Amino acid sequence: MVSSHGSNIWQLFKRDILISIDINKELILYCSPTSVPSVLTFLKYSTMLRYRSVVEATATDFKRYLEVSYCLTSLKFNRRLRLKTIVSEFETIESCADRFVSLLWAEREIFDMFGISFEQHRDLRRILTDYGFVGHPMKRSFPLSGYLEVRYSTSKKRVTLEPLELTQEFRGMDFSSPWLAN
Repeated sequence: MVSSHGSNIWQLFKRDILISIDINKELILYCSPTSVPSVLTFLKYSTMLRYRSVVEATATDFKRYLEVSYCLTSLKFNRRLRLKTIVSEFETIESCADRFVSLLWAEREIFDMFGISFEQHRDLRRILTDYGFVGHPMKRSFPLSGYLEVRYSTSKKRVTLEPLELTQEFRGMDFSSPWLAN
């Protein structure tokens, strides 16, 4: 069900909004990755909406695609809105950090954790992982144990990075009960 607020936004900007959903008085809009900057600009500068702050930006990995989500608030009208877009693994999104300063950190974090690149971002580099880190830890394709092991070497008298060596394979779990007769 879409509220009147959601249908008004959809009518004003229907060429870029794909889906509009209203859940618990929080409006969720889906748009294409290419229209994210124009939709965010419209939501910020429209006098009828005034979504002036991005509270958070994050991503979710759904194996076949990645979903980037922006949570906006309008303090003037006491409303929340979530703008979502779906991207493939190698697709980029144009940065909106010039419109919302809070996105400088959030876009870097999304890049570091999920590998989603933001075009025209002024400082897109790793922020939570080491510079030599391989992969993106929040993606489903990243192994649970990682690739490297950090440990203190008594022979070298310092902390070393070594390739991870598992002493045994991950076991397949057998959920059948041993007390039941076969």
